[in-house]
Amino acid sequence: MRLETSLILDKSNTYEVIHMPTISDNIKLVTEFSALYGSILKRLESQLSIHGISFTEFLVMHQLSAAPAKPLKKKAALQLP
Repeated sequence: MRLETSLILDKSNTYEVIHMPTISDNIKLVTEFSALYGSILKRLESQLSIHGISFTEFLVMHQLSAAPAKPLKKKAALQLP
């Protein structure tokens, strides 16, 4: 972890050196990806809400449409992969 030095002016007008960790490039990438995913999801949810379904419900229906056409037992239908 890299440390960044910052000077902080306190109430008595003296400076205190504080070492603060910087955010790594990997963490920046993850946070930017997360923000992008959130914005895309928000747009998808908005479009799907017109049809009265959520994105999660859409994903379930998509998975079911691709599944082989055989009946499921109630217990198996309730279990998530």
